[in-house]
Amino acid sequence: MWLVSCCAVAAALIAPQQRRTRARLHAESKYWSHDGVDVHYAIEQATEPSDAVVVFGPGFGAGAFQFEDVCRHVANGGVDAIAMDWLGQGRSWPEGDMAGRNFGVETWIAQLTAFVEQLDYSKVYVAGNSIGGLVAASVAARSDRVEGCVLLNPTPFWSFWSPEGCPLWNGNLPGPAPFEAFGAAWFDALRDEKTVQSLLRQVYASKDRADDQLARDICTSAAHPNGPRVFASILFAGRARDEFDDVMRRLGEKDLKTYLVYGREDPWVRPIWGQRASRRFAEGGRTAPYYELSPAGHCVHHEAPAAVAACVLKLILDAEVPASVQEDHGPRIAIEARGVAAPRGVLERVALSAWG
Repeated sequence: MWLVSCCAVAAALIAPQQRRTRARLHAESKYWSHDGVDVHYAIEQATEPSDAVVVFGPGFGAGAFQFEDVCRHVANGGVDAIAMDWLGQGRSWPEGDMAGRNFGVETWIAQLTAFVEQLDYSKVYVAGNSIGGLVAASVAARSDRVEGCVLLNPTPFWSFWSPEGCPLWNGNLPGPAPFEAFGAAWFDALRDEKTVQSLLRQVYASKDRADDQLARDICTSAAHPNGPRVFASILFAGRARDEFDDVMRRLGEKDLKTYLVYGREDPWVRPIWGQRASRRFAEGGRTAPYYELSPAGHCVHHEAPAAVAACVLKLILDAEVPASVQEDHGPRIAIEARGVAAPRGVLERVALSAWG
């Protein structure tokens, strides 16, 4: 990891007077110092100066590398785009002694909050997939710096423990030896390329998109020596202090521009969760535009980057969202705008009856 100086950080954040016409689009890796760690992020800048930026947060085990295409499409549309790695993920690894560190979701919420609050843009938006969606929503609900958010198949919960963590160990390192050993054994079993690819293909609608390179990138990120200890901390750390339902109500009460974007074929965070999130937002007194993309699974930003970018640009620039988009890697993705979606089948009707 690199030690980033204050001057380098200032350059990375692109002061307004430095944002002039750019010769080309190219994602650039940068580092930002947070909590004693060099946090990695990649920035894709529009060819013309942009006063707006969207910051993407990844799902568990993924990183900025999975957002290259969607960031490129957003930048092509005239908005700067950043994808960052969570602490203990991607290329944002603590080095040396990790005593006192905790890798629960509140750590990532604090990380994204600190990052967006020092960005030199007049308009800052956040977006995220899976756990990144939960983090983005939580940050948007708490911070006045955020203008809006796009939630991409956000996980509606994280951790089975209370916000304080497991009663036997709350995830603060170092942990009891048996707990760390358990986490390390599980982690080592998961970070095999064939295992990772098998898991990805269960949740991707386009199996070819979950290719060898994606699995290799994820496994390379997980190869850091501190990976097993970080994973153990994640397993036993607590959930976010605010429940996702409450976060969505808060976003509605703030009247914060919020778009819900779901891959219809996601077997994990199915569209019924998006419909529930939409209803919770509406309880705050507003309507969150809700889109279902098909064919697309859990990692909708990677399977349908052009379609997701269209939704992001609609939020930020009020650009038109087409009925479908032809992706560079092959499939044509249908984009269905559903508003506060009514249930369509038996499962969705049961969910509505049970959840309200």
